[in-house]
Amino acid sequence: MARVVPPPEIIDLDDTSDSEMDYADFLTPEGEAVIGAGVEDFHFDPNNQGLGSYDETQLIDPHDYPGVLQEILQVFPDISHEHVHEIYNKHMETRSPYQVESPSQVLIEKILDRGPYPRERDKKKRKFEDRNSDDEEAARWKYADLRDDPEQYQEVAKIALSEAFRKVPVKFIETTYSQHNHYYGAYFAILGAERSLNSARDPAFVLLRSRRFVAKTAAERMSQLEQQGYDFEKLKKEIESASRRHKKDNAKREADQEAKRAEEAEDERLRAEGETMECQCCFDDFTPPKVTHCNGDDTHFFCLDCARQNANTDIGNSRYELRCMDGSGCKATFSRSERARFLDSKTIGKLERLQQQEEIRMAELQNLSMCPFCDFAAICPPVEEDREFRCHNPQCEEVSCRLCKAKTHIPISCEEFKKENGVSERRVIEEARTEALIRTCGKCKVRILKEDGCNKVICSSCSAVICDYCGKDISKQMYNHFDGQGRAPPGVITNGPGAKCPLYDESSKRKDNQVEQAEKEAMAKVRAEHPDLSEEDLRIKFAKSVQSPPKRPSHHHHLGHHHRHGHYDIDDFGLPPFGGFRVDPAVNDAVRRHIIGDRGGAEQPRIQTPEELYQEQLAQQQRFRQQQEVFRAQNENQQAAEQDRILQEQVDRLRRGGSTLARQANELAPLESKLVLQGIRLA
Repeated sequence: MARVVPPPEIIDLDDTSDSEMDYADFLTPEGEAVIGAGVEDFHFDPNNQGLGSYDETQLIDPHDYPGVLQEILQVFPDISHEHVHEIYNKHMETRSPYQVESPSQVLIEKILDRGPYPRERDKKKRKFEDRNSDDEEAARWKYADLRDDPEQYQEVAKIALSEAFRKVPVKFIETTYSQHNHYYGAYFAILGAERSLNSARDPAFVLLRSRRFVAKTAAERMSQLEQQGYDFEKLKKEIESASRRHKKDNAKREADQEAKRAEEAEDERLRAEGETMECQCCFDDFTPPKVTHCNGDDTHFFCLDCARQNANTDIGNSRYELRCMDGSGCKATFSRSERARFLDSKTIGKLERLQQQEEIRMAELQNLSMCPFCDFAAICPPVEEDREFRCHNPQCEEVSCRLCKAKTHIPISCEEFKKENGVSERRVIEEARTEALIRTCGKCKVRILKEDGCNKVICSSCSAVICDYCGKDISKQMYNHFDGQGRAPPGVITNGPGAKCPLYDESSKRKDNQVEQAEKEAMAKVRAEHPDLSEEDLRIKFAKSVQSPPKRPSHHHHLGHHHRHGHYDIDDFGLPPFGGFRVDPAVNDAVRRHIIGDRGGAEQPRIQTPEELYQEQLAQQQRFRQQQEVFRAQNENQQAAEQDRILQEQVDRLRRGGSTLARQANELAPLESKLVLQGIRLA
């Protein structure tokens, strides 16, 4: 607790009177000290309201908790105050009166030795974030100072784990405990591994055939050690907490399984009664509980899986509207209640953030700045007046530099900050290569990478049209921006003054040239600032397998864009009906080849002409027809063989039946003779 220390006694040596200044002279008529008004005190001191006119600094005992906390916060500014208070109390209980080191020094060394520590921001997050209570409980036991006697704690904790999992090998239990170093975390790690044994390809262990015999239980061992003066109350609470969560998880699993069984039974009942609806996306039949619909005048129905997949595709393309997927061109969306049926809370949150960003962009607010660490945005004064951005998002609250987008580094400049924090000069070259390769939408700032195809690129976020050749926004000019259907010479940029950009070119070679030129310019700039660095020091080095990646068939893919021409793109198979696109390995090769460089010297694939594409399509159709004929002939042969087999089985069956009848007739012949002698004839 912070204490208000009275001012020192003042004695005037020149004064012959024996009057002295008393502390009561500093009190108001109401008896309150003037020294405590104006500056907020630590929240652990309810009495002192702050420092006022007498002094602007608190007089704090460095051995008291507020003084220790103040010194620890200078080293760990984001550490949890409760965590510091807990280890402080523990230290003061066991502190030797002859200890020379200050409490703050001892606690700082303990925090460094323990590694990761709970942060104060985590406490703030819990007030605003919908966190799982199980995660909070796990974090509590992970960071709590429970190990009063580490050796005895580890011994009893391992015995308790061995007792709880009697069919799990002891070696696996000890290995898992050494990874977590506390009972609660090790318990659920072992439990998760045990539950995944049947589904795991490579199980972590094999269950024992019979339950292991435990000679001495954890309770018995704790009782023995408690008689020797050891305390295990905290470990008992930790074991009880793990047991409660285990029971709760089992109850939840049983409830989920019961709900799933009830859902399946209801689905079977509805299907038996014929109450099914057709999904307008995958055209399969589903019962009403598994179907959602758009909010248009002409309602269209879709299964929950298709609606969910469509939402994920739209989020990947930075769209939030979730338009109807019907092939009629319906522009309706899905209501919030319908979205909640096929999306979880995290996905809905992503859609809301996308909508927020779009509305902010459409507002075109001046001096709008965004936090580089989250989606928070605010209107700020000009950057010349205030270089810092203070995020008010409770889950972030970072203070960043508006110029370099890093954490605040005032009073030093951005360049000084980069030098002090070891920003590599080679990284400057890497960023220059990347910027030369990627185009940025001038409307919504989405970054776009086009591999092949025409140079007309459509932004999937705002539908702006961009020329990949020159990087300009051509939403108004459209195809008038290009020089007809012409093709530029390989690797040559022709968009000089008055010239139009080609609609087609060998973009791979062009981008290689642009990337190499950007690298040369960046390298020259860096070497001018750092003459001691050679070109070889700055050159990016890669493995041979990365320098010359294998060539694959090229497709027209973009990051944030998928633009298709019906008469050029013959790869129409495998595309989902809701407008998404599948990821092709060639995209990864293109990113690797352009961003990190392609120094293997391999020749780039030549872009096919429309006539060549048409002939290739005809050849594919011919091969497909030939395969169909082969399959048809094989099916006919198989059907004929099957019919022969069935006929042969019928003949064999008749033969066996005739033999049986003949045998029965032979057996009846003597009986018939006897009956005839007796005057009886068989009908």
